[in-house]
Amino acid sequence: MRKTGIFIIICFLLFTSFIIFFMKRVHLNASDAQQQHELIDVIVTTYFDDYNQIETSTNVAYGSKLQFDNKVNLENRENYEFVFWILNGVVQYNKEFDSEFFITYNMNLVAIFKPTNPVQHTVIFMDTNGKKIDVQYVNTGEDASDVDTENYSKPGYIIANPKWDKSLENITSDTIVILQYEKINNEEYTLTVNNGNGSNSYAYNYNTTAIIEADEAPSQQVFSHWEKNGIIVSQNPVYKMTMLRDTTITAVYTSNSPDVSPILYLNDVLLLRDDSYSFVGQFNIPSDSGFELVEFGMLTTADYSENLDILTTDVNRKQGFKYFGETCEFLMSFSKDSILSVRAYMVLKQGNNLFTFYSNQQNIEQLPQGEDVNAPILFSGMNPVYWDDQNNEIVKYLNMTTLEVNPNWNENLWYSYFDTTESINTSKWANVKSKDGSYWVWIPRFIYTIKSGWHTSTTGTIDIKFIIGTDDTSAELPLSTTTKSNDSNYLGNGNKWSSHPAFTFGGEQIKGFWFAKFEASKSGDHVKIVPNVQSWTNMTVNDIFNNTRAMETYSWLYGWLQTEVDTHLMKNNEWGAVAYLAHSKYGRNGVAISRNNVNFYTGGSQYYGQWIYNPLQSTTGNLYGVFDMNGAAGEFVAAYSTEGSSPSLYGSSLVNANAKYRDVYSSFANSINFKGDALYETSAGGTNSAWFSNLSGWPLSGFNCWFVRGYLGNDSRSGIFAYGAMNGNANSSYGFRPVLVPKNN
Repeated sequence: MRKTGIFIIICFLLFTSFIIFFMKRVHLNASDAQQQHELIDVIVTTYFDDYNQIETSTNVAYGSKLQFDNKVNLENRENYEFVFWILNGVVQYNKEFDSEFFITYNMNLVAIFKPTNPVQHTVIFMDTNGKKIDVQYVNTGEDASDVDTENYSKPGYIIANPKWDKSLENITSDTIVILQYEKINNEEYTLTVNNGNGSNSYAYNYNTTAIIEADEAPSQQVFSHWEKNGIIVSQNPVYKMTMLRDTTITAVYTSNSPDVSPILYLNDVLLLRDDSYSFVGQFNIPSDSGFELVEFGMLTTADYSENLDILTTDVNRKQGFKYFGETCEFLMSFSKDSILSVRAYMVLKQGNNLFTFYSNQQNIEQLPQGEDVNAPILFSGMNPVYWDDQNNEIVKYLNMTTLEVNPNWNENLWYSYFDTTESINTSKWANVKSKDGSYWVWIPRFIYTIKSGWHTSTTGTIDIKFIIGTDDTSAELPLSTTTKSNDSNYLGNGNKWSSHPAFTFGGEQIKGFWFAKFEASKSGDHVKIVPNVQSWTNMTVNDIFNNTRAMETYSWLYGWLQTEVDTHLMKNNEWGAVAYLAHSKYGRNGVAISRNNVNFYTGGSQYYGQWIYNPLQSTTGNLYGVFDMNGAAGEFVAAYSTEGSSPSLYGSSLVNANAKYRDVYSSFANSINFKGDALYETSAGGTNSAWFSNLSGWPLSGFNCWFVRGYLGNDSRSGIFAYGAMNGNANSSYGFRPVLVPKNN
């Protein structure tokens, strides 16, 4: 058996609902005239076998229709037989050797032959959209070889088992085998039809074709068109469209018969691939118009351009080669960094004349760009999440087993650590959900400096600079080389910046960490991070630490692997990192976080789903921040002072654990040696001397030794800079919060 070396990565075809514009016939003299007289270099390759290929080229006028059988060199080829044409990678298995082809802007023809002495059979492997995957020549009775399909996919589907529609065994004739997909998206969508199909609503499965027929016209009226949201989508009484979301469509009737013209329209941007923008065009050519379709495709530019056409400077012209015959829809995808404007086009021929038609134009919305940060490090089972304008939660993956991407997902909307100086409450910190439904917020690595208010009771300002990677010197800012917190005083240290200790974990430099979005709650015997439930209180520090460390091993519950993540009770410096980021221009920009005073319920409400109405209780002033840092339950942290009572009494497991899991102080005066923990740097040391008049209760000799942060929801002294002390025993007013640190940075 001999096998060709041809291998092409497929384009997939998926359709959704559209923003549709009616296009009257547009005859652009300049472009049409240029194309009509332009000579196109057509490459014709005759493919006899792996080692026997002949390539010829010819110049032919654009838009003409020619046969190419006379361009194929068959001299001394009496032992070969024609099988099929391949046009621009698409198998034309219904085209005869002497078939005619329109000459288009981009044209590459391959004539596939097979040996007849001895006889070999051609086996073509094809994707469902007609694209050739592979070609093999097989002796009679032998088996074709399976083909690797790892790089082939279709949103909402997985490759079926068996993956081919025919057997690869005992080949006795030319055979086309088509890659098979199994649908895994079982969503249903509602199509509401007015003045058609009896004016009713119908349910359609994902990615299926809806066929809509207009009702009989009222007396003395005729059918005019279909419209959606006031926009004409078709002039055919029977209209076909592909369903991916709920849609309403209306049949319109008029007293006079409308003029019927070709229609071309382009849908809004689709996000079917993480790194691409996808668009679906649809054309309708009246059957009695005398028009023939020569070419269709899309025009793009890398910047904003009004009214794109084929003569636009620096326009990229991408020709389409396959459309869905039932609906005349075609899909194209473009790299996100390559386009800002896109417009569909088609060229029709009527007699000897060419006419170019254009659709509506789509411009990619440029979203406000946040600062560059270390990208969130995702563990197994983590599903990125954001909220739309109606506060509906949008997850990236509809199925975490197959990693099927949600067609409504927009990667650009996931996160943006935005400077809120001129636009309050606009920063979006990255959020994910673990397998159990717990919410986590990404805290990316940064350096900081305290511009004012250092070690005073006057609320000051904190400036943040995000670091890419783990080298803090890469910011090219003067960096303090000591661990003393007085070096974080911008005015007193020669305008220096400080590395934040939360991004050094067990001696390892980390790119960031995941912080529980809400105070921890209880689900069975396990930790869960969700809103509108009671915080898990009444536990000793010992039990809290053991429970948070055990989370690392529960892959069956959270989805992550033990080799990916270190789970532990939040430390003082990790609380401080979130507090500093919240206070900076990338959080609330100096505005106090509102207090959660609802009886230890996470997210500020005991009612399901009501947390979305409390955005000012978050560190960003919107749904993307961390909640419950002001009020709710007080939160034990993995930090104590040896100045107080014995920490081992209620926290022996933490005291005896690896030092990376705790912050240990000896006195308030000694805390000047600790940076970034929102203690010495953001308070004067006396009672209620922390910023925003928050509580500042240092562990005293002979008294409580374990730090608590945030304080209680029924106390006006609570806040992100508040700190107090407890003995570590179980208490119904105090809970906790876990942190996840990536093991592989």
